[in-house]
Amino acid sequence: MKKLYVLILILIVITVVFYFFNFWGVEYISEENIKLTEVEQSEEGNFAIYVSNQSFDIATVDVKIMIDDKIYISGDFEVRDQHEYVSYRFELVPGSHKIKVESEAGEAMYEGEFEIVDSARAVVEFWYYPETHSNPTPRKFNVSFGPDELLLID
Repeated sequence: MKKLYVLILILIVITVVFYFFNFWGVEYISEENIKLTEVEQSEEGNFAIYVSNQSFDIATVDVKIMIDDKIYISGDFEVRDQHEYVSYRFELVPGSHKIKVESEAGEAMYEGEFEIVDSARAVVEFWYYPETHSNPTPRKFNVSFGPDELLLID
């Protein structure tokens, strides 16, 4: 009889915990929350990517970066103090490459091409200020390419 009470108590606790998390909207790990990439970073890679969210109006923006149709970066980027850049490094074969950057929450997309001779760098920035802002800016990605040098921020 005691085992039955313990079993019932365990079931009640599990049920209460389940309803608590669903009621308060607490997210739990699911396949939908996991961001997958198809390419691993390389410390000695010849291509650096710096990613930043520059929008206080969308404080956390999802960014997915694909190169030659493979997902290299997929994650959520916070604006913080607006000068936060997250760096990545990959190994790419020399030659021409296609890049696609997109965000569902930011409702923005960029497509372009770049060339790797020996090494290169890309800076990917998400921008958005609404019409009510003193300097309204449409939802967009600024993407620039240059030599593989450290990124200096003012």
